[in-house]
Amino acid sequence: KPERGTELEVGFEAGVLDRLGLDVTYYTRRTRDAIFQQELAPSGGWPGTQTINVGETSNRGLEVQANLQVITGQNVSWELSGNIATNKDRIEDMGVLPPGTALLRNVEGYPIQGFWTRRIASATRDPVTHAIDPASILCENGPPSNGTPVPCSQAFAVFIGTSTPKVAGAISSTVTVGRRVTVYGLVDFKGGNKLFNATTAANSTCVRRASSRSGTPRSTSRVSRRPPSAPGSSLPSSRTHHS
Repeated sequence: KPERGTELEVGFEAGVLDRLGLDVTYYTRRTRDAIFQQELAPSGGWPGTQTINVGETSNRGLEVQANLQVITGQNVSWELSGNIATNKDRIEDMGVLPPGTALLRNVEGYPIQGFWTRRIASATRDPVTHAIDPASILCENGPPSNGTPVPCSQAFAVFIGTSTPKVAGAISSTVTVGRRVTVYGLVDFKGGNKLFNATTAANSTCVRRASSRSGTPRSTSRVSRRPPSAPGSSLPSSRTHHS
């Protein structure tokens, strides 16, 4: 069945001397019967996932947009526009679904499609050979334990970031000369999220396999903060709807 959502928006619009315009909106959204993917038990003879309605999610954020008429002459005009939007999403209820074990997973009480992995907390290096003692490597212990560091083979994964941008915005400039020449420029940005770098992960896995034969352990997964490429559309929105 389809998801059901309720949303509340409050805001205001303001203008100054027909030159400056400001639009501010705060929104909060609650989605019930959220659609999640349930992993099927291998014992059933049909591996994969099943789409079911069990969850509840929430989104909230602030959107601000401004327009400024810098020059309003008969032959030359210049307009600046900009916006910024924030978004915070959270899984309120997972129903009967387990959190899963993949790198990208849904966990109750955390952002939708968050990155989860084991993270090294400490290790001991030999003072002579400078090699790391594999038995000394300890990892942070995530939920449901949330305890002191333990050997990595016994540690639960920890949350390291969300795949959804927490903030997004754009700044544009439009210069018009006469009736035939218009110059337009746009710079947009996103931040607060993480991207999985598959190339680095593959290279790290190869290095780890080679290093394991020489007795030097290496990390097998990495998540980068590489910024995403700029889309072609202007004034991006931070709101996300998951289906």
